[in-house]
Amino acid sequence: MVVAILALLLSGLGLKELGFNDGSESIYASDNVHYRNFQAFAEEFSATGNGLAVLVTSADSLTVADIDVLRDFVLDALLAEGVEAVFSLFSLQRLDPETGLLEPVLIDLEQEGFDGNVARVLQAARGLSFAGFSVIDDTLSETVVILSLDPSRQSLDAVAPVRKELSALMRQRFDGTHLTAKMTGQVPIRDFVVNQVRRDQPIINLLGAVFGFCVSWFIFRSPWIALFNGIAPVFALVLSLGLMGLLGFEINVINTALPVLVMVLASSDCTHITYEIRNRCHRGDDVLKAIERAMTELISPCVLTSLTTILAFASLSFATSPIIRELSLSGGLSVASALVAVLIIHPLAFSFATRFSPLRTALLQPLRADRRMDRRRALFDGILGSRKIVVVASLGLFAGMLIAVLPPETSYRPNENIRNDHPLIRTLDRVEAFSGPTSAIALPLRLNSEGALLTPETLSEIEQLHKAALSAAPGASVVSLHTIAEFLRSNGGKDTVEAVREVLDILPEHYLHRIVSRSGDALLLSVFVTDLRSSELRILSDTILTELNNVQTETLTIGTPTDALALSAFGSHEMILQLVISFAIVVILCPLLIGLWFGRMDFVVLAFLPNVLPILVIGAALMISDVHIQFSSALALTIAFGIAVDDTVHVFNRLNLNLNATGGRLTIQAIAEAMTRTAPALLTTTCILSAGLISVLWSVMPMIEYFGLLCIATFVLALLADLIILPATAALLSKDAK
Repeated sequence: MVVAILALLLSGLGLKELGFNDGSESIYASDNVHYRNFQAFAEEFSATGNGLAVLVTSADSLTVADIDVLRDFVLDALLAEGVEAVFSLFSLQRLDPETGLLEPVLIDLEQEGFDGNVARVLQAARGLSFAGFSVIDDTLSETVVILSLDPSRQSLDAVAPVRKELSALMRQRFDGTHLTAKMTGQVPIRDFVVNQVRRDQPIINLLGAVFGFCVSWFIFRSPWIALFNGIAPVFALVLSLGLMGLLGFEINVINTALPVLVMVLASSDCTHITYEIRNRCHRGDDVLKAIERAMTELISPCVLTSLTTILAFASLSFATSPIIRELSLSGGLSVASALVAVLIIHPLAFSFATRFSPLRTALLQPLRADRRMDRRRALFDGILGSRKIVVVASLGLFAGMLIAVLPPETSYRPNENIRNDHPLIRTLDRVEAFSGPTSAIALPLRLNSEGALLTPETLSEIEQLHKAALSAAPGASVVSLHTIAEFLRSNGGKDTVEAVREVLDILPEHYLHRIVSRSGDALLLSVFVTDLRSSELRILSDTILTELNNVQTETLTIGTPTDALALSAFGSHEMILQLVISFAIVVILCPLLIGLWFGRMDFVVLAFLPNVLPILVIGAALMISDVHIQFSSALALTIAFGIAVDDTVHVFNRLNLNLNATGGRLTIQAIAEAMTRTAPALLTTTCILSAGLISVLWSVMPMIEYFGLLCIATFVLALLADLIILPATAALLSKDAK
């Protein structure tokens, strides 16, 4: 009790230190070529993604008064600390045919003798952007202001004061007018995700505990047994969260379901122990003696089930991503803390409750499952009698699912942590509907030799490459040095090197380095595309690169597609494949560990089919449905496999005890008795695991919800496999089958 109280106090200190993050800063950080390319790119060019967009909407076409309000906001935003550049209606330039100089498009509104036709000026402004996107819609009632933040402000903590100041400016300038302003962009989306991760933790954990309690109450037919059965899992939850806080681990979109997963895992082992305590009490043992014998009998499988789950988390260390490696370590430590709670807190709770008469009475009550022993035995006798049919059908299903899964296709969307109907996404969709995509596949174009970057030769080659990119990505928006030259030409100006250089000289530094490198020896060609899946982005990137390589160039060398979009497309593919390899490692090592633990190599064979087949079924369903393997599914299937093996371990433990009476010979009688004895506990623990993870459905983040659903599906299919395929396969290998 003293140790438990001290552990809780220490966990309380850790909870105070627990931080939250969206994980986007470190998810791709590794030593792979994609991340190295992105780092090199970010040093030379201005990366997309670190900015905000403000959508300003009027009920009708914008008026002079509206534009005055908008101008005040833009000027204030330019002065805001942390804002590097602002692109808006006031950034648009046109070429004066008389002087050949660039001048602001909206200058007409300020000149004497203006005829008041604002629509004419705005309509002319729609096609005068050489930044690659429009800032006003075709109805002239919506406009967007793009604010690029200082590159040093990468973390959300550094961006927070900037967002706060800009939000205050929006209220100050637009409240009381008939204009409405909404903020969107990757920075607000990241901030939303972090806030939701913080919000989800208490809700998910509380609901998980409540749902687990309700299932225990229903199964054990006693709120008192359910209450004491839930003490150790809640202790495990608090201990794991405190441990994460003390070790400096942050809660993010990757590990946000870990605490509730640890709680339901502890609840599963506690339920097996409680079942055995209740069974022994019902057979006449004193409560303390029943606790002692139950722990003696079940300590081995509880340790083994924790080891298989720890092994599943340990396999994630194969990934190169720091955030996945952190999940590997924090997951393993959390499962270890849950094991401590199961082996110490659970028997401690029941021991102290022995003086509580309602609990003693409840432990002596027979369960409904006890009255159905004969039915269960008849069911398993039927399965064992049809063992050949069951095993052959299972092997056929295994082969079919394996064919459907291979080769694994991966899929990832940068905004998959937020629902498509969220206001931030709806606003972003509206902005992109008239301005064009805000994320790009960037291709650096480097000089082959020392010399001037801007020459007639480079302008000619960039024009050919620009047109090739448009051909490879129809409908996409391509921005390069040629965009400026084309702008000058189409407006009656000269597209000479000198004229292009004059335009570059007036660009803000952020936008200049979206075209020319900081070192001055490379150009950038950007293909702006919509929020495609990673598989589609990879195909598109390869298509663009192939088309560009078909262009004969002498002064420029085409680099590898990069920027944040390409990093997510190629980096996520590599990371998900690493997770697939992690799963393969677990599939091999878990059955081997089980066989070594029990000292029976036939258990290695028996553990394989009923645990791998459910994963293949789910994987095949994902591939056939064109959902493909995502971060959440790769993590869920790997971790759920390590947990789903737990039921198999408890069956083997009971079977091993039964085999002691047969001299170690695997017989159909021993198999039938083991399955009949463990089936209720397997069903109960699956219900508790599933009920606990149902709580993640209350998360507003699709990725977390998806993770929970896949885990639940794995647990249910694994239960069916353990009840049907496992005994049939064991019977086929038994001495009676010879």
